[in-house]
Amino acid sequence: MLSAHFTTEPLRILALDPGTNTLGVAWIELCLVSGRITLVYGGTFSADRYADFDSSLQWSIGQRAIKLDYHRQNLQQLLFQYQPHVVASEAPFMGRFPQAYAALVECCNVITHTVLGYDPSLQVQFVDPPTAKLSVGALTRKGSKENVQESIRALVDAGRLFIHPSVPFLELDEHTYDAIAVGYWSATTFQLQLRRN
Repeated sequence: MLSAHFTTEPLRILALDPGTNTLGVAWIELCLVSGRITLVYGGTFSADRYADFDSSLQWSIGQRAIKLDYHRQNLQQLLFQYQPHVVASEAPFMGRFPQAYAALVECCNVITHTVLGYDPSLQVQFVDPPTAKLSVGALTRKGSKENVQESIRALVDAGRLFIHPSVPFLELDEHTYDAIAVGYWSATTFQLQLRRN
């Protein structure tokens, strides 16, 4: 539910595409007066490049735990840096690989607990991948990663998504584009709420 103080500033959405090896991030701002949606920041954190990955810890707690802790540290830093009103994340999606699904569940648990430690009142949204893709007009069939990028670029061309000048939009990777789709879904969800109110 939106409160009155949001009307004086943009709604800040921290959108995430979680994975064991990568954490795609998109910073989206929604102007509650004009409805303008702007991508302010986009990037991907790669746990494979984590400096402490080869430390002795991997033998005691495992590589996955080290990678998830790396994501936790980066997420914590982003929360304090950007002070979002909402955190939106892609939810685990059960496909043909149960182990991959279990790993994504762990990632989402890390997100939830990190946000809880930062601010227990902060809203956390989870959206399934097909719904996030549909929100930007992308196909939901398997292997449609490129279509997500094309669809988001079409939103920019149509003036439905604006890009901050500091964002190297054409250089972003697929994980960042997936996070943008999550953030766009969140922003349009709030737009719909505002219209109903």
